Amino acid sequence: MSDIFKDMSGLYSNFKVHPSRKSGTLVLDERYGLNVDEKLQPVDWDIFDAANGDYVSQADVPGHAQLIKSFIDDWDSISGYPAKDPLDNLKESGFEISDGAGAPDEVELKTSEEEETKIIEMERREKEAEQITAEDKLTKLNAIMDGEAEPVKTNDVKAHHTKETKKVHKTSVMIPADVRCKQIIDLTPEDIITFLCPKASMQDAVMFLRLC
Repeated sequence: MSDIFKDMSGLYSNFKVHPSRKSGTLVLDERYGLNVDEKLQPVDWDIFDAANGDYVSQADVPGHAQLIKSFIDDWDSISGYPAKDPLDNLKESGFEISDGAGAPDEVELKTSEEEETKIIEMERREKEAEQITAEDKLTKLNAIMDGEAEPVKTNDVKAHHTKETKKVHKTSVMIPADVRCKQIIDLTPEDIITFLCPKASMQDAVMFLRLC
């Protein structure tokens, strides 16, 4: 018999210890009995109702609240509020738990040599793809400055390849000397359309003169 059951049976003559020596019943009256189990917390102890053959909670029997409270207080006082390890409860329930199991922070995550090699190779390729020497930069810059190449933005590469090239036909227009000698203010919309931009509308020509 556990010491606490022995002590509690000595304090309460109406406390009957079960043959298992790990539980007992506090007889409240002819009908109700508080089931005491060392595996459970006192607040979880239920009460057997002999009249109905069923179990009820402590709150369902308010007439014995004082006796139940007194018993639980003495139980806690003698047991010293033992906080049982949850692992112990699992072991008692039949679960096999090794005491030598390491804590999560003791577990080392090791990467295989093959995976490390793959990671190193990927990093090397990425560096080679991104690496541009100063000479390459200077060559490209000179080509752009000489008009031999045009800067192309990365985001515009796709649009650059799919954009259709429009052919522009340039036509030579002979401008009479008397028109060339005129100041802009002396030009008329008809002169703009005739000699500068045959495709322009009258409204476009007027707007051009206003802006100039």
